[in-house]
Amino acid sequence: TNLRYEKVLKILNEKGLLNIRYNSPKTINIQFVSNSSSLKVVKIINDIFSSLGFSYYFTKDMQRQDGQLIWTIKLKSDSMIDPYVFVKELNKLEANVLNIQKIDELKWKYEINFDFAKVANTIFVSNSEKVVLQKPLSAYMLQINEAKELRIFSRRLNTWFPYVSFYDENLELLGRIEKTRKYKGIKVQIPFNTRYIRVDDTYTLLNIKRGLTVIVR
Repeated sequence: TNLRYEKVLKILNEKGLLNIRYNSPKTINIQFVSNSSSLKVVKIINDIFSSLGFSYYFTKDMQRQDGQLIWTIKLKSDSMIDPYVFVKELNKLEANVLNIQKIDELKWKYEINFDFAKVANTIFVSNSEKVVLQKPLSAYMLQINEAKELRIFSRRLNTWFPYVSFYDENLELLGRIEKTRKYKGIKVQIPFNTRYIRVDDTYTLLNIKRGLTVIVR
C-alpha cells in the first residue's frame, strides 16, 4: 500500500499537482488515525517531523473512538507537510499507510497502521552480540528480540550514572533503573516482553561521552 501511495504522490509532486504551498504562513491541521498504541504513534510521528524540520507543532485534539486513536496537530507554515516525503519516511520505518485524504486546503488526514513499524534511530542488538556504542548525541535506543539479561560496560574515564528504561513493542514502559552513584558497569534482568531499551545517564550525556559496550543474552 505504501509503495502505491509513494508512486502516485511522486508523480503528482513532479507535475506540481499537490498544491501544498501558500502565499503566506497559514495554520495547518494534520489528523492521524490509527489503531496502534498512542505512545508509538506520537514517538514515530515526532521523530519524522523533527527529521523534516517541523519541530514546533501543537496537539489540537487527541482522543480514542471505538479503539482508534484520533490525533490532530496544528502548526504554522507556508506549506502543508509534503505527503510524498512524509510517506517515504513512513516507508523507511515500515509503517503501513491505509488512506490519505485531503480534507481542504489547510487540513489533511492520514490513516496509518504502526503496529509493526520500527522506531527511528534504534540500534539493533542480537543475543550474545557485543555492541560498542560510540559517543551519544542523544540517549541510546536499543532494539532487541527476546532476551533475559542485559550487561552494559562503561568506558574508562567515563563517570556513568546508569539510567536505563525498558519498553515493549508499543513503547509502554515495563521498568526503569536509575542510579545516583557512578558505575563501571551493570548486569540486570530484562523485563518480559521488552523490545526497546533506552540507555542514558541520570544527569548528563557528557558522563558517557566515551561510549558504552552492550551485551544482551
